[in-house]
Amino acid sequence: MYKEVSRVQSLIRKWAPKLLLEGWDFKVISLPEPKEKNVAVLVEPDPTYLNAIVYICPLFQEHTPEDQEEMIIHELMHCNVSEFSDLLSSSMDGETITQKQKFDAEERLTQRLTRILLKNISKTGT
Repeated sequence: MYKEVSRVQSLIRKWAPKLLLEGWDFKVISLPEPKEKNVAVLVEPDPTYLNAIVYICPLFQEHTPEDQEEMIIHELMHCNVSEFSDLLSSSMDGETITQKQKFDAEERLTQRLTRILLKNISKTGT
């Protein structure tokens, strides 16, 4: 799995800046026996400290390089939405979430996605 870990590290270096995740620290770990057998890759983001662990599962190597890249982009996007997801999880666990907390989290997420889009459009010219 060293080859896959190295490939994922390379994809993270390529995509993290494009997704405005430059300040994040990523650790890539091979996960030989995931709990769910149909998982190729997953991420555990910590938006408070800007850390994430990316787990590479055996199924990852069965996909094409293009599919692998899309999977990594997908997992990195979880880092961008993790604060909002955490807020929703807290609400589901019975914690009281104020309208302002929800509004602020939604605005931060929307602004982050807007900047990602603008950054990538300005580079491609479309």
